[in-house]
Amino acid sequence: MSDPLIGRTLKETYRIDRMLADGGMSRVYLAEQLSLARKVVVKMLLPSFHDEDFVQLFLREARICSHLNHPNIVSVLDFGSTEDGLVYLILEYLEGASLADIVLQQKGLSLANIAWLMEPLCSAINAAHQQNVVHRDLKPGNVMVATLSGNDTTVKVVDFGISKPMHEENLKHTQLGTVMGTPGYLAPEQIRGTNINHLADIYGIGAILHFMITGEAPYRGASREIIMNKQMKELPPALASYTLQDPACEILQPVVYKAMAIEREQRYGSTAELWREFSICARQTAQLSQQTPSTAADDSLYQFVFRGELLAGGDPHTSKQQLQKAFKFSDQQLKTLFSGKRVVLRKNISQQDAKRFQQLFNRCGARGEVEAMDDRTRIVAPAIANPAENKAPGSLPEPGVAQPISIAAFVEAGNSPFVSREPSLAASSPHSPGQPSPFTQPAPATSSSGHSRRFWPGITAALIFLCALTIYLVPGWRYTVSDHLMYATGLAQPQRGISHDQIKLGMSAAFSGSARELGRAMRIGMLAYFKGINEQGGIHGRKIDLHALDDGYEPAQAQANMEDFLDQDKGVFALIGNVGTPTSKAILPHVLDNKVLLFGAFSGAQLLRNDPPDRYVFNYRASYAEETAALVHYFVKILEMNPSNIAVFYQNDSYGRDGLSGVSNAIAQYGVDIHDLPTATYPRNTTRVMDAVALFRPLLPSLEGVIVIGTYPASARFTKLMAINGYRGRIANVSFVGSEALAETFRESESNSGEGIIVSQVVPMYDAYATGVLEYRSAMQQYYPSEPAGFVSLEGYVVARLFCLALQKSGRYFDVEEVIDRLEAMQDIDLGIGQPLSFSASDHQASHQVWGAVINNEGHFESLDLEKIQVQ
Repeated sequence: MSDPLIGRTLKETYRIDRMLADGGMSRVYLAEQLSLARKVVVKMLLPSFHDEDFVQLFLREARICSHLNHPNIVSVLDFGSTEDGLVYLILEYLEGASLADIVLQQKGLSLANIAWLMEPLCSAINAAHQQNVVHRDLKPGNVMVATLSGNDTTVKVVDFGISKPMHEENLKHTQLGTVMGTPGYLAPEQIRGTNINHLADIYGIGAILHFMITGEAPYRGASREIIMNKQMKELPPALASYTLQDPACEILQPVVYKAMAIEREQRYGSTAELWREFSICARQTAQLSQQTPSTAADDSLYQFVFRGELLAGGDPHTSKQQLQKAFKFSDQQLKTLFSGKRVVLRKNISQQDAKRFQQLFNRCGARGEVEAMDDRTRIVAPAIANPAENKAPGSLPEPGVAQPISIAAFVEAGNSPFVSREPSLAASSPHSPGQPSPFTQPAPATSSSGHSRRFWPGITAALIFLCALTIYLVPGWRYTVSDHLMYATGLAQPQRGISHDQIKLGMSAAFSGSARELGRAMRIGMLAYFKGINEQGGIHGRKIDLHALDDGYEPAQAQANMEDFLDQDKGVFALIGNVGTPTSKAILPHVLDNKVLLFGAFSGAQLLRNDPPDRYVFNYRASYAEETAALVHYFVKILEMNPSNIAVFYQNDSYGRDGLSGVSNAIAQYGVDIHDLPTATYPRNTTRVMDAVALFRPLLPSLEGVIVIGTYPASARFTKLMAINGYRGRIANVSFVGSEALAETFRESESNSGEGIIVSQVVPMYDAYATGVLEYRSAMQQYYPSEPAGFVSLEGYVVARLFCLALQKSGRYFDVEEVIDRLEAMQDIDLGIGQPLSFSASDHQASHQVWGAVINNEGHFESLDLEKIQVQ
């Protein structure tokens, strides 16, 4: 069903046009203020958060922003509530990109860009602090680089949703111990739950500074808890340990470490103090502070120019590919660069920056030139003896090295932030009427008009042929024409989620709650493959768009997400990579009733593997029955355990019971009934495991092995408590546990490394040198360089690859039935990850293979053969 808010008018003034984002507490829409015909943003509190304290927290943002009248803080224009109780804010509309997106794309910023951004960021937070307001959630995603009239750019701090005036009491949800903020950027005192002051924002600015310099978050971890645990114990890695976009930024290390000191008393006392230290470092690095007349020559500005020339022995095709990859040039811009004309890529830059561009072009096999700019063509600011004396009261001093960040690539698709072509007389000035164009020749006179008419049929035919050939050779034109013909004649029918240039896929997964790391890793793995496909032009001219919604590992929310996915106008073509058995069980009736393709769910549940299979459900991975059978076999046959001395600890829902059923079937092969084994449960989305430990405690002397069917928070806590109580047997988990998060939890533990813990896997080791795994790691390095490789993201990559193969085989015009037919015909597909993968009409599971992994004494996984005894 469609969003009922679309098209609705609030206060008879703000018409909601479309949704922009779906956040944790709120939903953001683009709207038009009818009275002024301008765009605005509507931030609507989700109905599930209509608790009085959440409403107050939401409206506090409106009150705070209305009091903070600052050019670098997003403006709240209005707020209110609807007749049916929905609470909303009206904010100014910003066109641009978040700092997170910019830095991730550029893999770090130059010192000049950082200096330009730090001043307004510090100024905005300084203004908030002067009003006794703490932001509490400073992070790159809450800093926008926005365009202004005249194509200038500015910085805006957004989302004061959890900010708090220091004189006000915490609301209930913060009093109850809920950690408000983003791991890696929130201050250690926020994690501890102690009272906070403005120094928490100093920490956030320091973390943002680290991110801008390195292109990576200050801390990495497989879960929120692990990241926050690191924040409490250690400073982030030194800048020298990264490959920096601008090595000059290393001088900012003392600024980062002091701003991010674990104990707040050791941080800068104010944003003004932080900015002052930053400015000193920036001036020292650029050697531009208070120059004397003898060094005035160094004040010259330069430009970088390219004429399409290559270095000796350079290959044009290779050079163009490398330039396009390095600078994100569009095809049209690349054509302009190699047109033979003089193209100015950057103006008004230092000689050092110009030479850096020259070096980058040289690495790509191209030769550019550094030119000094004529003083007559630029504005030179008058010298100021003491810049601080000329600043307005309360403002921050300039560092002298700032350079604005260009966001042209983000607000206008295909434009690189580097190219600004220098106009030439021939290219920019149209010829005068009545004068011949310099590019045409006058037509020769003929003595007979009848003679020329004889050639017109041939000329017309040639033109038609050339037009048809051009349309065929340009994919975009070819697809446009063929689409019109196919749909107009009824040879193809419009499909939900498919447009002229896009295939929209849906994913309902946990991005919050105990299984959040599984959803996140699965999504990243799929996107790593989709991004590569999209860069190559997509599949038959259409790019893949993954629309991922959070269900929190809760069935009710998964069902609600299905309403969005099934919307005829804004829905998706198919579902892919859904995470979890309970949530899959909840949506399965909707999938089958509406004939929606559900592909590659991260679940080994039997309900997704009926015999014969449901036509609209396809799986990549082995089932939980196959995983648990492999674990039981390993315990009994390889480790020679007594099958009666094996216990089962499982999550009390359909996922856990499905795994328990698998153990039951496997253990029965050894003459043991599942009811004769000790079993214990815990509630989903909790770590309440004490009852299970108490149940197993009397059995510890005879207990040899435990099979865990749960998620990593509960499994890790259960394992630690069992060890404390004296258990020395083996523990094995099924793959859904979240292997990387589990291992890292033990690595961060001071008392238990997790050595010997087993996890069954449905993909090979992510550090293997198999062809398919190498391709996966290469894609991760290209698109998610800060993300570690792992079992779950590898599974997501394989799932995406399999599905795209079916789409490629289906051609440009297809429906769900056509794709299913193609899937059922896929036999012996070798992706380089082990045994070939196959589907058929009677088998909708591509792989039946189970691998093993075990945590070693360093807390990392190594391969474990579940079928054979390891040779020592």
